[in-house]
Amino acid sequence: MATESAAPAASVDQDAADLAQYGYKQELKRSLNIFSSFAVAFSYISPATGIFTLFILGIGTLGGAFFWTWPVVWLGQFIVALVFAEVSTHFPLAGSVFQWTKYLSKNKTYAWYAGWIYLWAGALTVAAVVATLPLALIPMIDNLGISSIKMDPASLTNQKWIAAVTLIVITMLNIFGVRLVALINNTGVLFEILGLFVFAIILALFNHHQSVGVVFHTGGPSFNASNFLVAMFMGLFVIYGFDTASTLAEESHEPRKKAPQAVLASIAAAGVIGGVFIYAMLLATPGSMSSVIKAGGISPAAIIDANLSNALSVAYLLVVSVAIFVCCLSIQASTIRLGYGMSRDRQLPFSGAISRVNQRTGTPIGACIMVALMAAIFLLKYAGVAYIAIAATGMILPLLPVRHGGDHAGAVEGLAAREGRLQPRPLGHAHQRAGDPLGPGHAGELRLAPRGHQPEGVGDHRARLLELGLPQQRPDPVADPGRGAARRLGLLLDQARADTQPSGHGDRRGRIRIGGP
Repeated sequence: MATESAAPAASVDQDAADLAQYGYKQELKRSLNIFSSFAVAFSYISPATGIFTLFILGIGTLGGAFFWTWPVVWLGQFIVALVFAEVSTHFPLAGSVFQWTKYLSKNKTYAWYAGWIYLWAGALTVAAVVATLPLALIPMIDNLGISSIKMDPASLTNQKWIAAVTLIVITMLNIFGVRLVALINNTGVLFEILGLFVFAIILALFNHHQSVGVVFHTGGPSFNASNFLVAMFMGLFVIYGFDTASTLAEESHEPRKKAPQAVLASIAAAGVIGGVFIYAMLLATPGSMSSVIKAGGISPAAIIDANLSNALSVAYLLVVSVAIFVCCLSIQASTIRLGYGMSRDRQLPFSGAISRVNQRTGTPIGACIMVALMAAIFLLKYAGVAYIAIAATGMILPLLPVRHGGDHAGAVEGLAAREGRLQPRPLGHAHQRAGDPLGPGHAGELRLAPRGHQPEGVGDHRARLLELGLPQQRPDPVADPGRGAARRLGLLLDQARADTQPSGHGDRRGRIRIGGP
């Protein structure tokens, strides 16, 4: 028993030491295992949520042929996920996109911009998803047949108040701690798999009204680029947020290993299950596809209600409602960690209050409240979930070049690490400023160094090189021209980036402050 209990403690200590290399103290509680990391990422993607929100837009624009937007979006996002998985192995920090941009671009304005836009996109997505819940919950309540609790599903007021209550509930749950969030998300993943896969098979096998070739028919509209792009909005709204597993890296065990696995597993599972669900919905669509197009589309709730018995319809909508709820919880948890990561680097107003972690729950309560208030803004003038969902998707699209902005630099640095050309800058480096415990090159920071250059104190850090797995022998460009070319490219990149190095002013705990624009 002593050995079993010592193993997790040793893992936590090692993870905390790894975090300390970036100048951060372990404040959040590490309680997520690999399945919990997968579950929180899958719950963020949540095919049930996005499909319930914008399925009507896809089928109303391109009929059954809109199905092909799903694999196109999935393939593009899977390529992004491969990049995210690679980067998350190098920077297992709360805040994902903000942290990655900070370390890869070395540009304080660029990092602040990426974090700020992604923060608002996350708040918008929280608002969009809590506003999605009424689309499944209200029809479920109506199908119970209890007249005293019947609600009008088309009423924006009803939708708004259910969304507001949901926002309050998920905020309270996130305040209680990541362990509770993980438990609910683990359960929610099982509900979602049940709801999207098992019930989808039931619809496809026993309630199909369309032919198997429905995916090749538009029902009237032209299959052109403009219609295809509009129909793609559903897929774009669904398949993102898989970086959540890395956003919660400071609360995961072995994040360098487990976070990338969770990122790729979540998007792979979402792609398969979402595709099956969409196809089943198309097969079960009642009436002719042309009549559906003329009516402006049809929602999944209407398809389910038209095909299943009342009892099965209620059960299905309950399952989907739970899946949407845990999606809300996961998205807010991810956005909270982004806000925490930015405030910890003094990138937000009232950063001290936002980044303060409650010792009992291990939660940044100020960040929880901040994200809830940001999401509530979009519910004040409520005009329907579709507007919020499209706005959230529109905010994510400009971030694609930001997300990829540092990838070339990261690729070169990764190559350089494998060739043994990276050196950690020692604490006693000449560029360390007075009053800055760690200076601009804090412990564990890897910097490209010219061949043969030995900065002061680097001889004391040969053990650190071995710990990082970097060979001490540098490649010979004459004996191996390919390696020499890679080294020269890295040096040119390092020189070009020298002018954009952050100022490196540290706070009391030695963390790097990169400042806002």
